[in-house]
Amino acid sequence: MKLNLKNIIGHKVFNNNKEIGTVTDILFDDKKWVCRYFEISPINSSPEERILLPIPLVISINWTQDKIEYLLREIKLIKAPRIKEKEIISRKFELDLANHFKTRKYWETRYIDSMPNPTRWAPERVIFIDQEYHNRIPRKSIKADDDHSSVRRLSQITQFDAYANNGEIGKLNDLIIDYKDWKIISAVIRIYTLQDIKKDVLVATQLISEISYPDKGVILDLKRDEIIRSPEFSESTPINKRMVIKHFDFNGKPKS
Repeated sequence: MKLNLKNIIGHKVFNNNKEIGTVTDILFDDKKWVCRYFEISPINSSPEERILLPIPLVISINWTQDKIEYLLREIKLIKAPRIKEKEIISRKFELDLANHFKTRKYWETRYIDSMPNPTRWAPERVIFIDQEYHNRIPRKSIKADDDHSSVRRLSQITQFDAYANNGEIGKLNDLIIDYKDWKIISAVIRIYTLQDIKKDVLVATQLISEISYPDKGVILDLKRDEIIRSPEFSESTPINKRMVIKHFDFNGKPKS
């Protein structure tokens, strides 16, 4: 089953059939494109206080009732590490979280993700970038020690400017996941053009060649006209693997 990540925001979270909070954000690993944590606003806590709950510990999700179920010892929740709203997640915090919940440290080299590789249906391509245009996009440098963790919030990346490799094209509006393994398979790009074209299209994550968090932008390995010609995506249309694949030929580019 394929899902829009933004639709999960606001789901109620239960532990042992007792409501404990609400999903306020989703954190994903932007190296492997895998969702890692639900950010929860706990009941009876200060408005800015948050808990990160590992997604692999989810017992079940009731999509019709917008309900996510965990089965954790209550003391684990009481003593869980806390963060503030929009606080940057460090690798040390992730380590504390993994030790607390006894979960695997996915960033370690010996960790092998058991989830299938999404490239099985959308093979990686050689990236060709309009280097002259690419170099004109303003960027800020990030020191290595400023960015310990590779997890990012969904709210952090949505509404980033989206650039084709030969010009600006629109905004990144949402991410699409495969629920069975929580891998992000594509981005929803909202197109704006001088011809007043406005529509949503799907772009496979393999075609995102660069993300700049300081500059709030993503660069796509596609030309503007290729993106504009892509089939329109609607949230009202059920998403399935075949629907995503049909937008791309064997090279990963949209079909004409």
